[in-house]
Amino acid sequence: MAATTGLRRGELAGLRWRDVDFPAGRIVVAQQRAKGGGSVTADPTKTRRSRRLMSLDERTLDIRREHRRRQVELRLMAGPAFQDHDLVFCLADGRPLHPDRLTQMFRDRSRASGLPYLTLHGLRHSHATQMLRAGVHPKVVQERLGHSSIAITLDTYSHAIPAMQEDAAQRAAALIDTPDDERAEDQR
Repeated sequence: MAATTGLRRGELAGLRWRDVDFPAGRIVVAQQRAKGGGSVTADPTKTRRSRRLMSLDERTLDIRREHRRRQVELRLMAGPAFQDHDLVFCLADGRPLHPDRLTQMFRDRSRASGLPYLTLHGLRHSHATQMLRAGVHPKVVQERLGHSSIAITLDTYSHAIPAMQEDAAQRAAALIDTPDDERAEDQR
């Protein structure tokens, strides 16, 4: 989910099932679990821009459906001991995950899978970089990441822009170098 959405770890830890719209294929990022004052609380997202509607790809939706099915089974097995906080990501008994625990779980599973070292937050950066390299408009990337301005997105991910510059140069040159008769034919 982190790799295909770029959600922050607090947003992942705070994602609720009521915020997952399976038929529409999207989620609402409305709350986060944040550390502060020695405890973890469920709070609205950091800023107005952080609260956002995000489309999901079909594979991510399928994985969430299977995850939901397994969570319902765990809930039935736990019976009254299950603490229902409506969280997508929680402990087996329904208790909320501490954001640090989410990070630790990701690190442990990555190591066990033999994957190269990457932090959970690194998945957010990878998501943004891959979208920009794939030609996704920076405004869409900004909205998906919940950045307050497009300037933050462009400043943070400027390393992905050179490839876009090269592609733009090639496309512009192709338009100029195309003979007039080919251009007229393309416009029909």
